[in-house]
Amino acid sequence: MDLIEILKGNIGCQLYSPICGECTLLGIEQDDTCPIRPIRVEANNRNDDIYSFTKEGKYYNNVGGECLLFPSKNNRDWSTFPKHKLKPFDKVLVRDNDNQCWIANLFSNYANGRFVCVSCAWDQCIPFEGNENLLGTSDKPKEE
Repeated sequence: MDLIEILKGNIGCQLYSPICGECTLLGIEQDDTCPIRPIRVEANNRNDDIYSFTKEGKYYNNVGGECLLFPSKNNRDWSTFPKHKLKPFDKVLVRDNDNQCWIANLFSNYANGRFVCVSCAWDQCIPFEGNENLLGTSDKPKEE
């Protein structure tokens, strides 16, 4: 899994880590051991808590550990993060967890770690195009 490829073009999106909580992607440093940085965390109305993660989502001083960077607090499945920037009114499939069936919706925006659509906000969102066969199922999307 290469989070640089997944997050490319998503500067400013909301993310989550159990280390720092809700955070915002500020940038990606391509030629660095921990390129996904800085991650700015809103803590007590301060904007100066910065964290760095590897391209696998591992925290910078624990590179031998496991992924600690996720699309949101309730969604730890990077396959549901839109690899291509979604635009308002794009057709999408949405759900909140892996046990639910995918339903069709229209994308609005990404805010507070959730995918806001016409009906409400969701934890998981994938483009409808190329995933039509998942509609009404709880199957996982194929990884690109």
